[in-house]
Order: sequence, then structure tokens, then C-alpha cells
Amino acid sequence: MTPIPSPSALAATSLPLDGELPGYGHVLAVAFEPSSSSVISGLLHKVAELTWYVRWDREAGLGRVIARPQPGRPGRIGFLAGGCVLTATWRQAVSAPSVRVWSPDMSAVQHEVAGRLLHLDASTGQGWLAVGGQVERWDLLAGARLDVLESPSVRAALEGAFRPRTVAGGARPVVVAAPGAACIAVVDLMTGAELLSRDVGFEISRLVVAPALPWVAVTGFDGEVVAYELTSGEEAARLAWPEERVAESVAFHPVAPWLCIPHESGGLTLQDLATGEAVQRWPADPDPNSGPIDVLHVIHAAAGTRVAAAHMNQRLLVAEVGQPGWRSAWEGVEPITACAANGAGLIVCGDQSGAVTFLQL
Repeated sequence: MTPIPSPSALAATSLPLDGELPGYGHVLAVAFEPSSSSVISGLLHKVAELTWYVRWDREAGLGRVIARPQPGRPGRIGFLAGGCVLTATWRQAVSAPSVRVWSPDMSAVQHEVAGRLLHLDASTGQGWLAVGGQVERWDLLAGARLDVLESPSVRAALEGAFRPRTVAGGARPVVVAAPGAACIAVVDLMTGAELLSRDVGFEISRLVVAPALPWVAVTGFDGEVVAYELTSGEEAARLAWPEERVAESVAFHPVAPWLCIPHESGGLTLQDLATGEAVQRWPADPDPNSGPIDVLHVIHAAAGTRVAAAHMNQRLLVAEVGQPGWRSAWEGVEPITACAANGAGLIVCGDQSGAVTFLQL
């Protein structure tokens, strides 16, 4: 048997912060700017629910605070036409999510909308927000509400105990809701039409939408995975690993009907949902301190498909289709708390101390 090679070390660059932010840490959001030479991160105060925003310039080798502290915990960061920056925050103590549109330098808030961001079309500046028990479509650049999407299934998911189990996006803008422990509903965000309503047969732990294909997948706590094709509304695949439970963070391939499925053992399966066959399986990380992993990104480029995954601690691993074992690894100082990729083989990780590190895959 050919021995599986040990992962090589990833090239890493950590940037210092210009100045100090007493009491701050926990990078909970990070996103590449369109130029991809710098990123913006949201840092959460360790005690109060306040967020600082920092721009990390890879070329300058430094991070600088660019916005005054905002109430709430950092969520998504996005970029709109004209260089405007979008931030989404939420608060743990009260149900008060908010979406803000900033000037390009983040010196001023241009518009603020109370609601939880479900889906953003950055090319048009339109966003779909959960407000109370309904979904509203907004022109975020103008700060104007365009219309309201009415759906009993979505209302049940937004108002009930399963509210966190609501996702949106993909090639076809949809919202996938779990209004019950074993039920999902898929609603077209443009028309309000219900595309799918199913009892999946198990308690749902995770919902995920394919970025480039009309597919959704759900996972269960005991290793079940079910995928649906939205054009036909039919069940496309039903898989199970009864002896090796599925971990929390499954992820779709950027362009293919492949689902990346981490296992609690630390192993990883890349599954072709169209054929039902495994594209590849990777064993658990040989590191003695390893355990369950979270899939951070599935990256597809001319060089091939790579999967970036992280342990619950500070270790990040990269696998490549066609290569046995883990291709490369990086050992941080603090646990990874946020991550983003720019599609060109560059990943940025934020950690529990507030620092960011650029990794070249």
C-alpha cells in the first residue's frame, strides 16, 4: 500500500493591527474587497455586543480601523455598486438584526434597514430581508422597500423555533426554510411561488443551497443527507452514513452537483449527487489533536478542485481532488472564527484574538 503523504505547510502571512482595540477579538465576519488585495473584517468586543470594522491591506501589510463601533454582532459583509459596503449585524439578547449600507470608505452610514439579510444580489443592490414573519425585497442602495414575499411556510420558519435554519441564495434566488423539525419548504424569492415542500423523514440539522445549480440539500443529526432538484421538485439523492455521523458544515461544489460532507471522525467525502457515487474520500487528519472538521470553502479553478476545511481548533487543512491525503496544512495560534476565499487560491482566516492571516493555496 502506498503511504499517504503528510500535508505540506501553507504559505501564510499574518498582518498586524495599526493601534490597539482594548477588549476586542473574535473576528466573526471577513470578506475580500472586489480588488482582492485587501479584506474587511468585523471584530466583536469580548464583553459588549459591539463591532469594529477593520480593513486589512495585504499590500501595505497592515490593518486599520475604518468605522466607529456599531451595536450588534458582525454578520455578512458585502460590496455594492459604486464601492459601497454592506454590513449585517445581529444581537444575541434581543431580536434586532440590522443591515447597513456604508460609503466606500465606511466613514458614514447611507441607509439602515431593520431586518435579517437572507440574500444579496450585489450586481443590482437588491437584498431580501427577513422582517418579522415575512420576507421583504429592498433596493439597498436607495434605502427603499420594493415588495413583500408572502409564504406561510417561510413565515412558520421565521417565527418558530427553527428560525436559524433558514438560508437563501444560489443560482436561482430561493429561500429554504425548515418550518418543522423534519420539513423543508423552498420558495422562489422573485415570484413567491413555493417550489418544494417535503417531509424529509428525519430531524434537520443543516440546509445548504448550491451556488450555480438549482439544488438544495439537507442533513440530519444521524448521518442522513437528502438532495432535491428544484426544476423538477424531485428528490435527487438520499444518502446515509449510519456508522460515521455527518458533521455540521456541508458545502456544495461551485459548479458541479457535488456535495462536500465532513464526518465527525475527521474524514471528508466529496459526493456526486447526480450519480450517487463518491468522487473521493479523505481520511481523518493524522494530527493527534484532530477531531471533527468544518468545511470552509470548496474552490474550483483551472488547476482543479480544492477543499479548505478547519478543525474546531486552529488547524486548517486543504485537500485536492485526485490526491490522497491532505495536500497542505496551517497551524494558527488561536481558533479560526471566520474565513473567506477570493476564487484565485487565496484564503483569509480571522481568529479568536482579532488577527487575520492570508493563506496561499
